Amino acid sequence: MLARAFDLPTAEIPTEVEEFIYTTKLFLRGEKVHLFERRIEFRGLVDMNNVEVLTDSGFLILGKELRAAQKIEDFTKRVNEGCRYLGTGVIHRRIM
Repeated sequence: MLARAFDLPTAEIPTEVEEFIYTTKLFLRGEKVHLFERRIEFRGLVDMNNVEVLTDSGFLILGKELRAAQKIEDFTKRVNEGCRYLGTGVIHRRIM
């Protein structure tokens, strides 16, 4: 069953941010990501629209409610934009 991003608790922002390096730039199945709640003004972005993410806490969430970061600079950018941090997760599957 799918959970909603706004129902998840806010995770503590780590002091040491782990970077997940993949060469695909496509958010493929099995790739680990840092998760942030997508704010209203970012709803048109399509980076995560076609995926489901399984959080480390066991929730399955539609990617269209999320913004992801794999690089440290993307993580920092999301934090500076004021996006709520939800922890880490793994791309569960692509929805086509």
